Amino acid sequence: MKYDFVQSYLKDIVIHRVGNKFISEECVFAKHSSTLDEQFKLLLTHFFLKSFNSNDLYQFTNKVNLDLNVVYSCVKSIFENPVSIYEQSLNIAKYLYSKSIHPNIKGGEFFICYFKDCNFEEKLIDAVGIFKTEIKDTFLEVEQLSEEVILHEKHGININKLDKGCVVFNINKEDSYSLLVVDNVNKANSARYWKDDFLSAKIRHDDFYKTKYLLDLTKKFVKIEDF
Repeated sequence: MKYDFVQSYLKDIVIHRVGNKFISEECVFAKHSSTLDEQFKLLLTHFFLKSFNSNDLYQFTNKVNLDLNVVYSCVKSIFENPVSIYEQSLNIAKYLYSKSIHPNIKGGEFFICYFKDCNFEEKLIDAVGIFKTEIKDTFLEVEQLSEEVILHEKHGININKLDKGCVVFNINKEDSYSLLVVDNVNKANSARYWKDDFLSAKIRHDDFYKTKYLLDLTKKFVKIEDF
């Protein structure tokens, strides 16, 4: 399975803030999509997409009916009608809030993005990005005056480290899409809400996965034989 984001660019973005429902933390919902200049879009594209380097491909799931998977249904609507991204971003953000019911889940900025020209298996396709930032880092801002240099302490998002993310490729729609998932904040049970409770995503058992599984088994067998 091959993919890259070398030619990808950010077409549209909506930014909300989603709090922790368990502690009655409020949400802040945007009034419309964000208007950004091209340079800022390039910066955000790099920030959002560079963390995806795994070959593990996921798919949406639901035990009853795939259309009952809220994120899947909203993403499908966005692909079918990209101008609906704002409306669907509200639905996704509210759904994430309903799943933020563990005391250790941090509130944070929530981004819904529409990307063009994502390379997936030698084809340029669209993708929907779903990202959340939770951890704030400390930065030093330098102010140069006529006779001195002053340092200011600032707190903000580290653009070299994405906390949580999902990229949904517009392919395999009838088979629950193909997606990438990343969660760099916490691997504990409280953090599994992103992949399990919110996305309801599982590893896609395609040919690549089967080949990788067989190779891993072979390596384990060789190690046992060597021992």
